[in-house]
Amino acid sequence: MSESKSLVKSIFNEMFGSLDLSYQHQNWISIKSIGEVVSGSTPKTNNNQYWNGNLLWITPAEIKHNIVFIFDTQRKITNAGVQSCSLRMLPARTVLLTSRAPIGKVAIAGKPLYCNQGFKNIICDESKVYPEYLYFLLSENAYYLNSLGRGATFKEISKQIVENIKIPLPNLANQNLFVLIEKHADKLKLIAQQIHKKIECFKKSIFNEMFGDRNFNCYTLEQVCTFIDYRGKTPEKSNSGYRLITAKNIKNNHFVSEPQEFILPETYKEFMQRGYPKIGDILFTTEAPLGNVCKIPDIPELKPKFGVGQRIVTLQPYNNLLDPTFLEYVLLSKKFQAKLFQKKSGSTVIGIRSKLLKQLTIPVPEYRQQLIFTNIVNQIDKLKANIEQILKILE
Repeated sequence: MSESKSLVKSIFNEMFGSLDLSYQHQNWISIKSIGEVVSGSTPKTNNNQYWNGNLLWITPAEIKHNIVFIFDTQRKITNAGVQSCSLRMLPARTVLLTSRAPIGKVAIAGKPLYCNQGFKNIICDESKVYPEYLYFLLSENAYYLNSLGRGATFKEISKQIVENIKIPLPNLANQNLFVLIEKHADKLKLIAQQIHKKIECFKKSIFNEMFGDRNFNCYTLEQVCTFIDYRGKTPEKSNSGYRLITAKNIKNNHFVSEPQEFILPETYKEFMQRGYPKIGDILFTTEAPLGNVCKIPDIPELKPKFGVGQRIVTLQPYNNLLDPTFLEYVLLSKKFQAKLFQKKSGSTVIGIRSKLLKQLTIPVPEYRQQLIFTNIVNQIDKLKANIEQILKILE
């Protein structure tokens, strides 16, 4: 969501100039020029004739971040409730703006509704402004709207304050173009996430087809791998130097760059006495969390050297016996993960002792079969990279 929002903001700035309403340019248009500002009220709560009707009535607490359209409300009122405090109906597509407790939350009415006194809503003149455009503009300026609040006990923005807020107002064609871009930015982000998820599922299904229900010779991890174990050791960290891989960087089938931690070259030389993990080795978290697995990627930030922190063991498969990609996927298979968690220990922090981990067994098919699987995974990863590049071009 944050990446697509950043994209939309940059597009807005390219199309219309500053998104920041605090500038209040002289050639901008006041809100009272493009719509009517309307507030609300609360019927007496102790009068049952006013409540549990079929008319939507909303409070500021119901406006949630990134929920654009409101189609239902927690409480409903009756016609008698409307008449009791002369409530004004807000037509569909009214921009709902909270004016206190808190200031600056924004949504759009998906249906006709009423509201309490915590709003200063804008019934847009759609011959001048699209509600979706105004929604985006206001929702990105909550800090500025809060700065306009007045009051000693609690801050509130008045009808007059809202009416006098100035906004950039491009023509309707450009507003509509921007609204379309905004809608599709989030859709593209969702598509990218769905494709990524399906591709990972596809690789796992291929693994299961090739190796899942077949009988292979089984070996303990100790028989087929070299273990490099830095658990229990924590090097002194610095603001620069060689990258230090921690358990937080290890997700299933995926290495994440954040958080970034470093050790000085002299610390690296002193600390890395138990062995030297290398690009392509398999990282395995032994606690907090238990059982995350990924391959050490070939990326610039891990060059020329890198260290490995505590709560991690590095597995180096023996050449011509066990392929790293196959090992990565077999360690994440349901069968192995089930055996792993049978051997776990600890109540507050769940983990596994190195001695028990080494004795866990995995199936080891012919090396040629493993390489076939690895080649398939590599081709799928190329396809995934191409899809991600296409999505960037579409953006």
